[in-house]
Amino acid sequence: PSSLQVTLTSGLDDLSIEFKKAYTGGTPRTYEIHITNNGTTETYTIPAFGEGTGANDTIGTFTLSNLGLTGEVTVKIVAVGSNGNQQAVFNNFKWNANPTT
Repeated sequence: PSSLQVTLTSGLDDLSIEFKKAYTGGTPRTYEIHITNNGTTETYTIPAFGEGTGANDTIGTFTLSNLGLTGEVTVKIVAVGSNGNQQAVFNNFKWNANPTT
């Protein structure tokens, strides 16, 4: 499946990502965020968005706080569910490293 990934080297405490439907297809967009730290992966589900045909400029925000992860952290956004027609825009990534790192 389609994915977007970044590796952060100074831990992760807070994460915020904005998202919205791209193009006009009616398939709901279903995505997960996988956060891997010290060999353990936690999976977070972004609520489905963008269902229905036509343009939709609604911007959603996914936020995680007080994660307390130290060292190297990989954040991966993955399309799940239906194959194809799940085009989405992910923007305005904001994060804070763990202050104890």
